[in-house]
Amino acid sequence: MTGNYFHDMIPEVERDHIHYIPTVPQFLSWIESEWGDRPALSDEIKTYTYNQVCRRVARRRTVLAEMGLRMGDLVGIWDRTTIDAVEMFLAVTSYGFVAINIPTLMPGQAVAGICGRFGVKALFAADELISGLPQVQFPVSDVSEIADTMTDAADISSSYAQVQAQYPFLRLLVFSG
Repeated sequence: MTGNYFHDMIPEVERDHIHYIPTVPQFLSWIESEWGDRPALSDEIKTYTYNQVCRRVARRRTVLAEMGLRMGDLVGIWDRTTIDAVEMFLAVTSYGFVAINIPTLMPGQAVAGICGRFGVKALFAADELISGLPQVQFPVSDVSEIADTMTDAADISSSYAQVQAQYPFLRLLVFSG
């Protein structure tokens, strides 16, 4: 298959209006400026605008900053597709880390093994899943954890090669940072 599947689905006349946004920090900045007051994420209880999501992601980056991780470290997210999980994914990838999304159907023992095998440096999990996790050698936090202060996104525009070199076993690296 040649070409970009999704790009090829867009009518040619509309392609000129598509912005190329190479990194998650740039994407967050763009959606905040373009759609700030529009609804972004919603569940049965609450709805957040793009402005609110971007601020909440910045507060989640503060949690990451306080963990002492290094750019390119792997961070696991073990939760359903919740607002917390989406925001944590955006925080992880906009702060220079690699997000590993782990299916919730995996038992705790398997999650611990996967995280150990791939060198995950921290895991954020749904509160109800944490109790099924055996003792591990990395910090485990509730995915809903959020700080009171905000932290700016990392300057990650040149880190793709660094992350790819650090994790050669990743055959396909979807670089979101």
